[in-house]
Amino acid sequence: MSFKSLKMNITILLAGLAMVAGVMAVPLQATADDTLIMNINREGTAGYAVGTTIAKTISKYSDLKISGIPYSSPVAGFRDAAAGKCAIPYGSGVDLWQAFNSQGPYAKTPLKNKIYQGFYYFDANLFWITRADRDDIKSLADIDGKKVFPGKMGSGISEGFKYMLKALDIKMGKNVQMGYMDAANALKSGLVDVVGVYLVARAKAMPSWTQNIDTQVKIKIIEPNEAEVKKLAAELGKYGIGFEKLATPFKQDTGIKGKTTWMGVEWWGWHFGSEVKTEDAYTYLKTLFSPQAQADFKKGHKFFKGITNPEFAREMQIKGIGAVQGVPVHPGIAKYLKEIKLWEPGWKVGK
Repeated sequence: MSFKSLKMNITILLAGLAMVAGVMAVPLQATADDTLIMNINREGTAGYAVGTTIAKTISKYSDLKISGIPYSSPVAGFRDAAAGKCAIPYGSGVDLWQAFNSQGPYAKTPLKNKIYQGFYYFDANLFWITRADRDDIKSLADIDGKKVFPGKMGSGISEGFKYMLKALDIKMGKNVQMGYMDAANALKSGLVDVVGVYLVARAKAMPSWTQNIDTQVKIKIIEPNEAEVKKLAAELGKYGIGFEKLATPFKQDTGIKGKTTWMGVEWWGWHFGSEVKTEDAYTYLKTLFSPQAQADFKKGHKFFKGITNPEFAREMQIKGIGAVQGVPVHPGIAKYLKEIKLWEPGWKVGK
């Protein structure tokens, strides 16, 4: 075979392969897959345990097909949601506020499509602690210039702590990163001066690493003074964070009166991409609160208490949606909330 003939045959073969590839690609692009992808967070987290069950339960009791997919972070889920790859991303009110307003990790690469508010299932309540013998740290202003562990960088928790300091114009001397279970030894040894801790379930429950601190280190809660309370109350709402005075479950004396202190409150849950159909989001939430689904949830993870206790579920939606000022509620979610008479003046509906 001559070189010219060989070249011609190769050209025909490549053209044929291109045509086949083109024909094969068309059905993949044209086939309508009505499965809704739901970010169920990282394996081993509460979001994963709860989200996996929700995805299966919604699919079981409705015509929707929900596929729970673990994501490395809320940011990854929100980015995929804006790109039409994830219908139901997971995150806190802070995550949602940042995504909607092109702040934080979205400042340089804003999302092309909006993410709207969905529903909330648990709360994280943020405040600061130091060693009990640190007489140089008496108010939040004293955190300025100190070595601080404000939670794992990139998490909604860490972002919440960042905004708490920003509201008061306080700058950390050093952001010390570590594993959560290392925080007790770091505080005890002086590797860090201050730790941002959080409680869940209206501050009634401690994560294991906070329990570890409670049993290993003599601590005190750094309470905001009167001026700091006023500033935080006025500013935190701008970032999707609530601000409440709640009781603490520490076993030791943390130096506060009545065991209550002011905390920044982040509400966590699942939100909806703007491209999700109104009826799909409506069916999702209606099924979530149906008697059949609720019966299944009561047998599941302890964090299901946030949506199986009617009073708590109602409180979470009111406070969660209310905390994320300026971010509309998805039309389908709004339709169901209005149907059950759970709608507040001032809330906005997405378009």
